[in-house]
Amino acid sequence: MEKIDWQPSPIYTKEPNGGIEWARGVIIRKSRAIRISARLPEDYWPEIMAAASYLYNMTPVQDYGWRSPFQRLRELLGRRILIPPFSHLKAYGCRAYPLTREVKKDVERKRKLKPRAHIGYLVGYDASNIYRI
Repeated sequence: MEKIDWQPSPIYTKEPNGGIEWARGVIIRKSRAIRISARLPEDYWPEIMAAASYLYNMTPVQDYGWRSPFQRLRELLGRRILIPPFSHLKAYGCRAYPLTREVKKDVERKRKLKPRAHIGYLVGYDASNIYRI
């Protein structure tokens, strides 16, 4: 069994963490661009950062031979390399209409003119067919 030697980086210096700081900077720049273009408030920063990370992991990188980090990880684990699906991606911040709980539970069937959905905005991706609104 190998021992892991933990060596924290010096305080207030980012140079020893080169690759991690670079990736963090890329995700922050992506998040900022996404938030500004979607016109969302800064309060949604956790959702925006998660969505930017998700999109970054699906974007091809030249250092990996134009493969995405998702594909590179599968390659390193010895699994079949899959092309990440892009068909489920929607414009970030677009208007979405999720069904109300009453409609999902099929509770109020007799009230025909009651609204069946809320107005919301796309703020993230959980899976290829599950969105965060």
